[in-house]
Amino acid sequence: AVCAALPGSLGANEAVAAELVGHLKPFGYQRAADYPIDEVTDPYSLTPTLFYSQYVETRRPVVFRGAAKHFKAYEEWTKDGLTGKYPKLELRIEPRKDGAAKHPVGALGFGRDTMEHFVESIETSDNYVVSELPSPMYGDVELLPCMSCGTLLSKVSEVNLWMSGGGTRSRLHRDAFNAINCQVRGTKDWIMVP
Repeated sequence: AVCAALPGSLGANEAVAAELVGHLKPFGYQRAADYPIDEVTDPYSLTPTLFYSQYVETRRPVVFRGAAKHFKAYEEWTKDGLTGKYPKLELRIEPRKDGAAKHPVGALGFGRDTMEHFVESIETSDNYVVSELPSPMYGDVELLPCMSCGTLLSKVSEVNLWMSGGGTRSRLHRDAFNAINCQVRGTKDWIMVP
């Protein structure tokens, strides 16, 4: 078989690649989403019963747009706010890029840092915080009212804190279906696979 490419046209391999959805693109671009993810702009108006029936029971993801604006963390978790209120708070740190060979060392040694040291070096460090939310910070965040009823509230087992200067990545992994992520600052891209 002979393939000829006219000037300005795709060659045989390029033509096949052009037909493959997401070819040579990052993971997640290989197919369209099964359904759009609902966005709730006023999560304080969503009842626990409706939240449970529409999202928990059906295991359907939902985005609560702007919910963190009601948290103290939204106003207070700035560089000055965190270092002023929680300077010596102990945090667990990991390498910014999942699978990186470098083992993180903070002000408190291997895999541990203080809030003050971490925040002061956030722009230049190759580490990020992944730690259970320290109890002194509990009052800075809240569980939305639609998640604060008996059955749902009793299922909250752990509250974690992730913090970075950006550019973090993780490998493909599986989280529990009932994970709640609250983005206080910045952005985070999620690729969800059913």
